[in-house]
Amino acid sequence: MKLLWHTTEWVWVTVLFFIAVYPVLFGEKWGTVTLLLPLVPILTYQPSFDKYQVLGLSSQIWNEHRRIIVTVFAVVAMAGTAARQGWWALAVYAAALAWALWREPTQTRTGYSTTPLGIASKLGRFPPTLDAQAVYRRQVRMWVLVVVFLAINVVLSLMSTLWGPMEFIAFIAWVFFAFFSSQPMGMLRDTLRDYVTLGGTRRRWASMTAMTGLIPILGCAAVGLALSFWGNTIEVAAGITAIAAVTVPGLTYLEFLEKRTLGVFVAYLLGIAVLVWLFAQGYVSAAVGMFISLGIYAVWAVTLPMYARRISSLWEKGLAGWLGMK
Repeated sequence: MKLLWHTTEWVWVTVLFFIAVYPVLFGEKWGTVTLLLPLVPILTYQPSFDKYQVLGLSSQIWNEHRRIIVTVFAVVAMAGTAARQGWWALAVYAAALAWALWREPTQTRTGYSTTPLGIASKLGRFPPTLDAQAVYRRQVRMWVLVVVFLAINVVLSLMSTLWGPMEFIAFIAWVFFAFFSSQPMGMLRDTLRDYVTLGGTRRRWASMTAMTGLIPILGCAAVGLALSFWGNTIEVAAGITAIAAVTVPGLTYLEFLEKRTLGVFVAYLLGIAVLVWLFAQGYVSAAVGMFISLGIYAVWAVTLPMYARRISSLWEKGLAGWLGMK
């Protein structure tokens, strides 16, 4: 069981938690959609084989762990459904569990190729340079995923205003988005550690990180403008942009929080507290708050090279690793 715990990905633990509590969260708004929602992890769960391959574990152990987790999903879902007296769904869960236990999925193995074509196929759309592969490729992909998930959640929220059962799905999607938004923390530490290890400088990493950090800001601004066409005011777009502008520095300060960087993090929190207080008291509008937030981002971008030099523990887990997010 200890081996199972260490090889299970945290995102599936989160899925299990919500399967357990979603009957309570949904309240009286119960229907076919909510009863069948737990079928998704039961039918689709397939853990990554990377950890098993690194530890030298066989595909048989991988499949046994998959079956254990699937069974736990089904049992928890059945318990919640029985509490809501959705007796007909128990048979559906049982059939889905039987199929999930019977099937023999193929695990994806990662390997290495010495041929030019095999190496090039792993470089993606970025050029084969240290800057592009160690920093730009990983950071750009992560920030783009954050923006895409945000857009999907906004669409789900708009759909929930038209169709009641979508409210619960939208709520779950926002919770998952909150968890996923913390993923860039581990990515920032990984890119800095790998870039410095391979011969790059912290100053250069800081300049590239400040540049890629504009992606979520511009993406959130685009999402906000799209919402303004839906009937919301331009203040919504300004508010979303402001939140993105202060979130990127905040994630950086959280991930690299240590004794030498604690003062910077405290100053950042004080600045955010003052901004929130001014907005709550009506002294500044959302548009003015957006420009102040962009100013905070600019200060972060300018001071990031000095901040990066103060980081002393590149090879530790960081906050994301401590929370089990990487």
